[in-house]
Amino acid sequence: VFSLFLFVGLVLIGGVGIDLMRYEQERVRLQGATDRAVLAATSLRQTQDVETVIRDYLERENLAHLIRSIETDQGVNFREARVTTRGAVPTILMHMIGIRELHMEVISAAEERVPNLEISLVLDLSGSMNSFGRLANLQNAAEEFIHTVFGASEEGSISMSLVPYTGQVNAGAALLDHFDVTHRQPFSHCVDFDDHHFDTTALPPNVALQGAGHGNLYLYPQYGYYQQNNPLGDSWGDPTIYDCPSAPGNDFVQVRAMETDPAELIWRVNAMQARGATSIDIGMRWGVALLDPSLQPVVSAMVNEGHVDERMNGRPVALDDPETLKIVVLMTDGQNFEERRLREEFRTGPSPVWISTTDNSLNTFSLHDPSRPASSRYWHRRDGQWHNDPWGNGTVETCTNVCTAWWSWGTCRSSTTSCTTTTSNSARRLDWPELFHRSYPYWAARHIWAEAQLPSGTNNQRNTRAQQISQSWLTPANISVTAKDQRLSRICNAARDAGITVFSVAFEADTGGINGLRQCATTPSHFFDVEGVEISEAFRTIASHIRQLRLIE
Repeated sequence: VFSLFLFVGLVLIGGVGIDLMRYEQERVRLQGATDRAVLAATSLRQTQDVETVIRDYLERENLAHLIRSIETDQGVNFREARVTTRGAVPTILMHMIGIRELHMEVISAAEERVPNLEISLVLDLSGSMNSFGRLANLQNAAEEFIHTVFGASEEGSISMSLVPYTGQVNAGAALLDHFDVTHRQPFSHCVDFDDHHFDTTALPPNVALQGAGHGNLYLYPQYGYYQQNNPLGDSWGDPTIYDCPSAPGNDFVQVRAMETDPAELIWRVNAMQARGATSIDIGMRWGVALLDPSLQPVVSAMVNEGHVDERMNGRPVALDDPETLKIVVLMTDGQNFEERRLREEFRTGPSPVWISTTDNSLNTFSLHDPSRPASSRYWHRRDGQWHNDPWGNGTVETCTNVCTAWWSWGTCRSSTTSCTTTTSNSARRLDWPELFHRSYPYWAARHIWAEAQLPSGTNNQRNTRAQQISQSWLTPANISVTAKDQRLSRICNAARDAGITVFSVAFEADTGGINGLRQCATTPSHFFDVEGVEISEAFRTIASHIRQLRLIE
């Protein structure tokens, strides 16, 4: 008898286990189906009605009859849904103890919500971007990215800074006016960062910065450039290939800070032109600075001046603000170049070169040499001779022939010379930035200094002298590629330590660029190595990450 009781007890225990296992299997199936349904329905890319999508998903699983309630809410930058389902599983053996079915209730909720966003879009516009349609592919990818991110966000919740870079970053006057910059010059607005600037994301406006020299420091005679009589002509290339990109022609290769209008950003992206060298480290330095709260006073000042939307007052917000996501998207198609810099004395201040304001052409350049006799201290490029005054200054005698008698058939029979003396004062002295804006440093050294100093020299002799002169204008130690790679690594580490999310895109890049950007990304999944039109897919994936689809219940 006792054994029979034990047997019945074991059957009941086994039956409870079987029924509970069947119950849990059905509950997990229902939970999974409702989770998938709400995730699909709350995606901001979903074009159909939220409730319709949820019912359709559960209908295909033969579970739609279990729906008890569907609650939804959505706005410009969010969509959420909450589904409650109830069902029952008939028992097989538990009915022996009076339990005929096990009831279950499943609740599933999801949302897709784009928080406040601060984004720096750091784009490589070096000359190699003109090859193989890279620039057009980048512009298409960036345009789609801007549309996607802004289209999924509530107006005023997102700011995007566009940071194009070549061998330098032109911060633009509106931004750089609020920093303490020595050796500031008028044609472009770049700074030479010191090594310690790459150890932190902060760039407060009271930190002393040094303005970068203006010009192109890479053109030498091995390029055949010495043969060009006009350094700003199109026969060698575009005239705007300065180390610090500037107008005309490169108006849009400068920083656009805290922009809230996607149309403005897209217009600027599509107007960009690729020229010059590559400094990924400097691009990244400005990109993270525009996300750091130390820039708040600068942004406030730019708001007051009308350069930034007034809704951006108070941005960049604190690095630990839970309502704001800070993101850098860093892209390159190459790797860092060696960085050359002008000595301080050649960045600003008067040069020894004069120009005539009446002609205003390169032929009227005059070189002043105070070590020569007073009567011959100005070398004129127009005639290759030394004079008492720069071209356009001093006393000039102009003589013409005047006919005094005519032959009957209308030709002059006799004439006399009439001379007039005039005093001109049209020459003006050029500052170093303007000289290097009108003529690249090597061109000036070759076509002014070398020709004045070696009037009887050969081309090779003048070229050698020009290289010596132009090299003397540079700092003795260039910043090597290795040093720039290390600077990039340090500023990327600082960005990650500050909680900034870094996505990086190596677009048909060289090995150095690939390695640098892979290390820079927040995680390996934040790094993309792409070719051709794949860049659009990379930017599309980044935009999808930003939108943060997630289950909340």
